[in-house]
Formats: sequence, structure tokens, C-alpha cells
Amino acid sequence: MKQSWLWKHVESQVGDRVRRMMRGNETGVAMLMALIFVVILIVTTTLVASVLIAQFAPYRRNTQNAQAAVVAENGLQSGLSYLREAEAGASSLLPSTTTDTTKASLDDEYTVDTTSSSGVQVVLNNASDTTSTTSTASTADYTTRNWTYGVTIQFYKDNPATTASAAPLTEAQVRSGGDINYAAVTSRAYFDRYGSGRTTTVKPIRVMWAVYQFGVSTTTTVTTPSVSGGGGGRLGMGFYAAAPFSTFGRETQPIWGNVAISSGTAADAVLSGEVAFSNAANESASHELNGSSVMNPANQTCMVATTRGDLSLNDNLSLNDIVNLSDPDPLPKEGSILLILPQAYVSGARDGKDVYTYTEQCQSGGAYKNLNNWVYWKDDSIRPTSRLDLCVTGVDITSSKMPARLEKCGNSYGPNNQSDYYTDPDHKAQIAEKTDPKSLLNKYQKWVFYNGFINAGYLNDNVKKKSDYISQFKSKLTADQLSSFDSLPEASGYSLGGIQDSQSGDGDTKVQYLYLSNANNKLYADGGFSGGNISGFNPSFASGSYHYLMSSGWGHNDLTGTGWWDNGGATEDATASFGQAGESGRATNQLVSETSGYCLMATNDGKDAYSDTCYVGTGDWNPYCYVSEFVNKVGDKDTSRATGCATSVSETDANIGTARNRHNNHGLDAFPWKNDVVQYNEDPDGNGVSTTLWTWVGNNGSAVKKYYQFSEWSSSGSFTAPKLVDSEAAATHFTRYSSKASDQYKKGTLQTASDKCLTEIYPGDTINGTAAYPRKDGRTAVALVPCATAGTDYIVKDYRGRAIKSQIWNADVAFSSSGPSGGSGGTTTVVPGPSTAGSNGFIFTRELTRDGSI
Repeated sequence: MKQSWLWKHVESQVGDRVRRMMRGNETGVAMLMALIFVVILIVTTTLVASVLIAQFAPYRRNTQNAQAAVVAENGLQSGLSYLREAEAGASSLLPSTTTDTTKASLDDEYTVDTTSSSGVQVVLNNASDTTSTTSTASTADYTTRNWTYGVTIQFYKDNPATTASAAPLTEAQVRSGGDINYAAVTSRAYFDRYGSGRTTTVKPIRVMWAVYQFGVSTTTTVTTPSVSGGGGGRLGMGFYAAAPFSTFGRETQPIWGNVAISSGTAADAVLSGEVAFSNAANESASHELNGSSVMNPANQTCMVATTRGDLSLNDNLSLNDIVNLSDPDPLPKEGSILLILPQAYVSGARDGKDVYTYTEQCQSGGAYKNLNNWVYWKDDSIRPTSRLDLCVTGVDITSSKMPARLEKCGNSYGPNNQSDYYTDPDHKAQIAEKTDPKSLLNKYQKWVFYNGFINAGYLNDNVKKKSDYISQFKSKLTADQLSSFDSLPEASGYSLGGIQDSQSGDGDTKVQYLYLSNANNKLYADGGFSGGNISGFNPSFASGSYHYLMSSGWGHNDLTGTGWWDNGGATEDATASFGQAGESGRATNQLVSETSGYCLMATNDGKDAYSDTCYVGTGDWNPYCYVSEFVNKVGDKDTSRATGCATSVSETDANIGTARNRHNNHGLDAFPWKNDVVQYNEDPDGNGVSTTLWTWVGNNGSAVKKYYQFSEWSSSGSFTAPKLVDSEAAATHFTRYSSKASDQYKKGTLQTASDKCLTEIYPGDTINGTAAYPRKDGRTAVALVPCATAGTDYIVKDYRGRAIKSQIWNADVAFSSSGPSGGSGGTTTVVPGPSTAGSNGFIFTRELTRDGSI
């Protein structure tokens, strides 16, 4: 110490003086020196301690922050793993468990919070961190068991990192699967978060935020009907079939007849060459069927997509030029035009009769199967099964008639996509559909069905009332929906205001529909052949020449001129919807056969019932309910009778209004509902539930409940048609099994106590090898037939010997064996398509303030 600067300084200033003063007497010097030493020691210690403390506090904070950063990053990685699994299909985007932060049992588990006002959130509330290292600052406090993180995930259409107006998607938008392009993950790191109880609010130490980009799959999963030779569904109805219940038709061939199949021909073999008619009934007898009769393939059509998407109007190319299997990519394309061909064409004559040959392009199991198989999907779109991302598209509200084309499909809305589509009193899903520029509706890709395909949208552009419709609609919109309204077709009166009475002075509602050009290679051709107008069968069509599927412009009287609405004989029950039923099913109070896409329906007097093409509507537009708006002209309309259909789904409140039937001149309809409305008790869990089938009959609030009664099929040929009865006791009682049933043979069935199943029987069908069709008029029969079991397998087969799903109703059921038919089933394949890779990691990361705001 004597060598220190401080000692030397004190020595030089004080030491000599003290020694002189005390020379000869050193009393008290030791004490003074001790005091001086103590002071020096205290000062030195204070200085050193200050330096040490100043250095330790930042170290402690830095250690804590570093740990918090690690914990927050672990939360981001957890969110990233969640998104990767969801995108790979290993889990759903939205968990099934609801968020409840008061429950410790839900910690470490992803849950869903649907209560947030800023979109749906996936929440990991309080996950234990097990990877951050223990702080050396205090092993008692900063240990891994005291660090936790919380994660929230939200989904976006636009990149929230670069788009200030990007809004989180709602639960309905996420569940619909549309426009989910990005996800934002927020991770919060907490220390001792619930040390004082779960009700105590603790701010996070650090908050990190990152953006994930979803990719577009490089493949498309496709459901392909496994029935050959049809063009859609087991009935072989592609777009149109000549009126099966009419005595009109070709003079040289009957509508119904026996078609022989060479022995040894496989059930699913492609039919080619000459059609082997085994009878030659003349036209006057063509409506008389026997148990082996089938529809004449010459009276049926198929729809084929061109392999070129760049066709110009009136190119006048040959069929092989535009449907070319040598194309490097022989699949439907964006811009493909749709062609209609007969399933059999006149190829010559023999003994004074035409000879017919199967059309190769129409064989749904043949070389053109990727171009001629279609689905009328559950969102009311029409799609090729080989490219389910493409939809048949009509012209917009400003355009004239043009060929319908395939374009990228829009977003789906309807009861099969949003469960409250019809039941929500505020109609939020329907409003979202009309304000979504990419909805199927707004892309002119949604089609309802009544005697043919009609656009699900309608146009009220009358100047007098349009502004009222728009203002009423806009009053229901959110700020975000209002911001883009002016760019929507709704801003011109599209799908607003409901169907308007032409006599009210508010203007006619305009509609659009699909029809066929009445001459091949003429894109601008007018004419019938719309719906099922058999006058469209002209010699050029019979010879195999193709016709275009046309999209009409928007008008009121066009359909009236074709006889579409009034069912003047030729169009009645004449069309087909690809063996599909669109959105029809349990959610719309209809009972749909999976085999044919037909609906169970009763006649107006209730004395007969059968299955027939479903009346498909959507939103506030169901053509069946508004026939009189389009049939009658201004001046002769009976305004004392309202139009429309009852809409209640309640068993006890029929909500009956005066309704008009589809034969406008026949007076009031006996049904306040549509003829094909059927209600029943659904099986919730696959264990079966007792039920009858019922509907309502009556008008003006006096409706009564009627029940369906069915008879058993008999091999003797005797048959009693189904009918409606007043008493529930007299009705047929079933056990209903939904598609959740564990027994493959029970899925989707309605079974009686005697093991008979409600079964659809079409002309040409067999039961245990016996010709089974029991009617004489061509309508599809419905009867009770022994249920399929593991021992008997499926005993009902079509005329080709293929097992069919004729006992399955309102259910999608896949058969494990090959060859079953049906609109919704079939085989599943994966088709490659264009793709955009996802980020697989975060494309943007930033740290937020502690309160979580950006």
C-alpha cells in the first residue's frame, strides 16, 4: 500500500509535518493512521462496488431478454409447425376445441377463439418452454419452469406485412377454404405468468410477429365417376336427354328400347361400334316399356371440353382439331369451350332403318374420359372431374350471348359450405357471397336447375327501383364490404331486390341460362334446344356434328319463347344434370339418390311418387317458385295469386303461403313447398334413428302434414306406386342410417323392420339378375327392395351389370369394389396442375411492443 499514489501523496503533505510536531512524542499517531486507512478502504470499496453493480444490472436484464427472445422464438416455431401440418393436410386449420384461458387443462393445446372482433384466432394460451437455458443470475427464479409462451394465429387473404388494409379472415371464410393465402403468428414470452393466479394480468417480456405464406397445391384430388359409357351419372345423362315421358321423338328410333350387349363384355367396358337394338318398336309404341328397356343412346347427349382454350368465334374447326388427344396436355383448360354431342349418331341405314354408332368422345370410361366427365357440384357449380379447379362460366351482365367457357372457379357459398346459409336470420353468408368479387355467384359460375341450367344470379337493372335495392343492401354491409361495393356487379342491380313482378311497374327481372346452338359450328345461332326442347334434334346433330353450349345474355322473355317455363310437352322432365343434384340434399329438405342425382317427389294429388330431376335453387332465387313471373305477360297476369315457395324448415310451423305450381294454368299448387320437398329425422352418429318421410299439403295457412307410403318390389311384376297418406301410422317406418354408420352396407340407407331398403329402380335395372323396372311410363320407380348385406352384396345392377348405389340417399358413400356408379362417388385420382410453392417458413418477422400491437 505504501507504494500507492494515495499513500505517497498523504506522506508528502502530512507525514513530515506530523513527525516534526510529534518528534519525541508519538502519542496518537497510530490511531490517526488507522482512521485514515479505514476511510481509504471505504472509499475504495464503494468505488469498486459501484462499478460491479453498474456492470451486473445490464447483464441481468440482457440475460432475461435473451431468454425471453428464445422463448418467443420457440413460440413462433410452434406456430410454424402447426401451419405446416395444416397445409400438409395432417390437421385442420381450425382446432375443434374452443379457447378457455381459465382452464389450465387447455395449456399446451391449440384451441380456436371465435369471439374476437378481428377475425377468428387459433390460440395456444400458455405453453411451457423446455428449451431455454437456466439463467446464472438466479437459479431460484429464472428457470425453464417459469418461462412460458402464448401463440395466436390469424389468417389473411392479403399479406398483412405489406398491405395496411389487410383484415383477418372470419371463421366462415376460413372454414369455406377460400382466399386463405397468409397466416400471421404472434408469439408472446412470459415469465412467471400465472404465479399469482390465472386472473392476474402479466405483460409479456417480448412479443414477436411473423407471416407465413400458404402454397397452391401442385395436385388436384379428383372424384371420377366409375361408370363407363355415361357422360355423367349412371343414367348416362350428360347435359340433355330427350323427354323420357313423352311420345314425341325420332321417327326412326324409339325413345326407349332394348339394347343388346355382347356376351362376355365386361360390365365397365367401353362400348363402341354399332348400337345393337334388339327390338324395333315404332314411334307410336315408343312409350311402352318392358322390364328390359333402356333409354335410346341416340336420344342422349354428352358434354365435351375442348383441349384448346384459345378458340375464336366461328373458327369452324373439325371436332378432332379442337378435341385433340395428341395435345401435350389433353385436359380441359382455362378458356375451353364446351361441345354437345349425341351419345350415338346415325352412321348409315339397313333395311330401311337408321344404323346408329356409339360416339367415341362420349364414352366416360374411354380415351376421352378426362374431357367428358362432369359434376354438378354441391356448391351449384359445373366442373370437369379431371380439373375441379375449372368451372362452366356464363357471360357477365354487360355482354351478349356467347359460348360458355371454363374459367378458374370462384369461392363456394351455400348450405354445404356454410351450415347457416339458410338458417341465419341475418343472412351473413349470403351477404358475404354477394360482396365477394371472387364468389362463384359474382363470377357467373353458380347454376340453379329447373328444366335446364339457369344462372343463380339475376338482374334488376330498372332505373326506377335499382337505387332502392342497392341502398337497402348497402345498409346491411360492414365498412370493409362497403369499400369495394362499387366494383361488384351488385352495384348494377345484380342479385338484389328479389324476383320482380313484370306487372308491378318495377321492371322485369332478367335471367341467364345455358342452351345449345341449334346448328353446328355457329356460335351466334339462336334457337331452341334449350332445356329439353326435342325440336333441337336436327339432322346435323343426328349425324354426329357438334353443337356449342351457349350462355345467353341477360333478358326476361328469352326463356318464355322457348317453352322452358310452361312445360309444353317437349321439355317436361326432359333434361339431366350430370347425375348430380347441386346443393340439394338434407340441408334443402330434399331426398337425393346418390345413383342418379334424382329427388324423391310426389304428384300434386299425392297419388303417385317417383324420383326425378331435382329442382335446385339457391339463396333467394329458385326458378320453380317463380314460374308465373316468366310465363304470363303483362296484362294477363292474375295478380290475385302470389308466387313463391314456403321457406320454413320447421316441422311444426309450415309457414304456408299461396304458391303456384309449375303448370301455371292449372291453378293453385296443392303443395306450398316444391313437389320434391321431403323431411325426415337424420341419424346423427351412424347408430340409426327411427323416422318416416313426410311433406306438407295445403294452402293459405291450412297445410297438413302428409306421409310417404311405399310398397315392396315383387319379381312377379306387380307394383303399387308410392303415395301420400294422412296417417303417420299408415306411413312406411324406417331406420335411417347416415354415412357415419360403421357397416358399409347401411351407410345412407332407409331400412324397414323387415330388412327392406328404399330403392330407386330405373329402366334396365335388374335385381338378382331379373329385369326389375315395374312401371310403364319411364319415370324412375321407388320401392322397397331387400337391403344389401355383406352376404348378398349389392343386388341391384344397371343394364350393364354394374353395381349401383340405388339404396343410398343423401349421403356420399364410396364402394370398395370397382364399377359402382353414382353422381357423388366413384374413384379418386390425383391430377397434376399449376402450382405456387408456399414459403415453408416465415417470409417476414418483426418484434412488437409488449402490448402486442404492431
